[in-house]
Amino acid sequence: MRRTDFSAFAAHSAQESAMSITPQEALTRCIEHREIFHDEMLHLMRQIMQGQMSPVMAAAILTGLRVK
Repeated sequence: MRRTDFSAFAAHSAQESAMSITPQEALTRCIEHREIFHDEMLHLMRQIMQGQMSPVMAAAILTGLRVK
């Protein structure tokens, strides 16, 4: 049997939650022409790709990024 190392996963999850912003905050930053940092954007894209964000919010953020 293969043994799974959960410590790396836990460390990654803790780091990701510390670097994440809400979709609403991301949209606000787009509207205000403020920066969304790499780690925050990575978290947002994962939410979109995993279906954890509504299609309307995803479209609003992506449109805001395009306009910005």
